[in-house]
Amino acid sequence: MEDKSLHPIGGWKAQYERMMRWHERLKNCEDADKEDFLFVFFQNSYHLLEWLEKEKVAIEPVKGFRKRKNIKRCRDLCNTTKHGKLDKPSIDGSPWIFNEYKGDGLVAERVLIGEEMEDLVHIANDCVNEWREFLQAEMLL
Repeated sequence: MEDKSLHPIGGWKAQYERMMRWHERLKNCEDADKEDFLFVFFQNSYHLLEWLEKEKVAIEPVKGFRKRKNIKRCRDLCNTTKHGKLDKPSIDGSPWIFNEYKGDGLVAERVLIGEEMEDLVHIANDCVNEWREFLQAEMLL
């Protein structure tokens, strides 16, 4: 029996659009909300891979896409923020997410993954760019 839902979810394309909406919200949010929007963005971004796999879209290219550095970061951030720890990390089993305070009260959301310290917003932007390039290369956008 096929699972039916009263609310049509829209498949991988709807998930891509959802990810893009969260990215847009992240770009326009107040500093107090940035961490929450980052966490939701990384969860939606990584889960787009699962939507593509479930719908059997570009299976072999998706396997290769999983190996990209920013997508591995996205996976580790998704699972860390969702589960609190990683059992099978892509890069580092314990990424450190922290706020870096700058003058005038400005805050940068940062992460230490392995030996690299990165700005989480930059990683989110890089993930969006990689998703867009990948989906266009596979002629899905």
